[in-house]
Amino acid sequence: MNALSADPDFASIMSLMAIQNIRIFAAYSKIYALANDPSIGYNNQFREFSLNFIQYVRYHSGSEGFGRAIDAAQTNHPALFEKMLDGEVVAAAERLEFAISNLELFVRELRFLRNPDVMALYQEITAIEENQLKIIEILHEIVSHRSQTNLLN
Repeated sequence: MNALSADPDFASIMSLMAIQNIRIFAAYSKIYALANDPSIGYNNQFREFSLNFIQYVRYHSGSEGFGRAIDAAQTNHPALFEKMLDGEVVAAAERLEFAISNLELFVRELRFLRNPDVMALYQEITAIEENQLKIIEILHEIVSHRSQTNLLN
């Protein structure tokens, strides 16, 4: 184990990203099942949600890969964490917000509001959003702390 892996904040981010992968897989399963229902799969808001969610997953995967690269390089440079935050994690959160907006418009249609599979997907996406906010919060703390430490040195 290297020094960066032992950092509790960094380890928390990587753990939250692993949890996020589990939630993403669960959401994908729900999306796939719902997309096979013609009354849902052809709905424009649901399709827009799905496309935005796929883009979110790409950014999330990039941020997780970036985190692993930082860990493998055993570096604490704040600029790398800041790039991870701005370039990947925040971009993922923005894409997730677009997806959630589309999902909320979709869910507002009365015929889908009562669908338990749609509501289960909505709950899963809400959990993904909460986890993404935790990742951003911890990463922001790491960037702030590392920047202050570098200024003192």
